[in-house]
Amino acid sequence: MREGTGRVILSLLVLRQGNYAAFGGPGLSQVLGAMIEHCFSSVSEEQRRNWPGMGLPGGAGRFWPAPLRCSGLQAFRPARLTSRRLGSKSTGQMLHNFLVATLVSAWLSGRVFAGAAVDFAGTAAGNAAWDPRPGDGSGIPPAPVPAAAEDASPRVKMFLTDGSGREIEAEPAVVDGKKYYERMPNAKFRIELACPARSGTWAVCVEYSVLPEHGGHIHSKGAPGYRDWSGKPVPARTCYDKNASGAALSVRYQAPDIGTRIERKAVFTGACAGSVLETDEIMVPGLVPLLPAYEDGLNGGVTYYVLIGTTSTHPVNHFGAPRTVELIKKIAWAYYSEFGTPIAVNDMSLARGGVFDLGPLPGCISGSTGKACEFWKPPHNEHRYGRQADVRSYGLTSAQHDRLLKIACGLGVAVLVEKSDDTILEDYELRDIDSILRSTGHHFHFRFPGDGSAAEDPPDALPSGCP
Repeated sequence: MREGTGRVILSLLVLRQGNYAAFGGPGLSQVLGAMIEHCFSSVSEEQRRNWPGMGLPGGAGRFWPAPLRCSGLQAFRPARLTSRRLGSKSTGQMLHNFLVATLVSAWLSGRVFAGAAVDFAGTAAGNAAWDPRPGDGSGIPPAPVPAAAEDASPRVKMFLTDGSGREIEAEPAVVDGKKYYERMPNAKFRIELACPARSGTWAVCVEYSVLPEHGGHIHSKGAPGYRDWSGKPVPARTCYDKNASGAALSVRYQAPDIGTRIERKAVFTGACAGSVLETDEIMVPGLVPLLPAYEDGLNGGVTYYVLIGTTSTHPVNHFGAPRTVELIKKIAWAYYSEFGTPIAVNDMSLARGGVFDLGPLPGCISGSTGKACEFWKPPHNEHRYGRQADVRSYGLTSAQHDRLLKIACGLGVAVLVEKSDDTILEDYELRDIDSILRSTGHHFHFRFPGDGSAAEDPPDALPSGCP
């Protein structure tokens, strides 16, 4: 009797597969739960109605229907419980019925299989050898899916306005997890701030800081920031309160007219809490530096042009469009080949384009105001997009002037005269050329060809022909 009973209990723990003990492999509750689930699903509805459900079986004859004899429970079949193992068939039948009924009742009430369906479903693919059920295991009841947590993360989107007035959602460049947007000086754009929470109200404060040194301005006092679309300056910090959840807030900005970097931060509170940090790169795309002539390697290291005009507030002043840089080199080499002297290239554009201010330099007077030059304002009315360059005219002879004019004109470049107050003389050929060449306040102003762009505000000045 004790030997037979031990075999029954051992068969409960080891089951037919024989290699998953109660405390190893997937676990006893998972194994039993999976097999009972399969066998339970094979019983007819009428047979299930005869079962007492949550309690012990009402009778041995009604509890153990033939369809329940699946492969995973062969150890429990009455035919296997012979009198030779348990002393009598009726004793084995009784013990068998009691054990199986207890397991089924416990499983139905959730005491054995509670939560095991999740673990079983997740491990069935890797333990197919012990799964007693046929097919894909669809007999396992699906695990309850927990409700998704509410996503109340604040959202910020960027929309740019092109030259035709269309609005386009901008995609940032992501570097080391930080978002960067590029836009032209004076470009108009809109940011959309949203809180996806289902209830409550939220507030947001948008703050920004201007970093003009990234645009080649080594002076920062009074640096211009964002403006609204009417041109009015936007404070460095603006807050918007009592916004309804699920609603979006739009804020319209216009970039400053200088090349710079602006770091912008939106701080959300209320139903949505958190902050979003983004960087706006205000720049003319594609500008390249004009390197010193001895570094370009095109003409054997010969110094056929020199770079002049750097100041402490704008130490790098020779950036241009690639076509501009190429044409300057061609003009300079042709001139050097004839006269053996280099041309002196003064201001072109700053590293990111935009307004090229001079500041209160000695003798600098603005032609538009008649006052001393100031930071963040022209006298350079052009020099914004890399298609203009100033070239020293002082000391040239009339013959050199005439030849330089023809070389440039042959390449589609217009040569004008710019006075110290930024007034451009487009009809200077009608004036006394000798007095211009003797003046230290005047210089040549080269306009280079280009396609222009609808995004340029104001539009660039392009050559309209040779004088």
